[in-house]
Amino acid sequence: MEVLTLEHVAGSVNETFAAALNEGEVPFVLVEARPLQHARNSQRALVSLLFRNGSAFLFPQQTYQMRHARISRAVAMRS
Repeated sequence: MEVLTLEHVAGSVNETFAAALNEGEVPFVLVEARPLQHARNSQRALVSLLFRNGSAFLFPQQTYQMRHARISRAVAMRS
């Protein structure tokens, strides 16, 4: 999986991504994409992605594989 940059996802704010969860998919809307302060030991620019979901279910903190119709690469989302 190739690392995505802010440029890959910035145009997808307010669009729906699908998160793989328990043999199915759950929709999340990307509501914010912004750069983070660059860490000295980081080899790449850090990005913060904020997703929202209307479910009453609280998703556990973990990494989720995300899909988007326009972005061909998988996105890893950590809640």
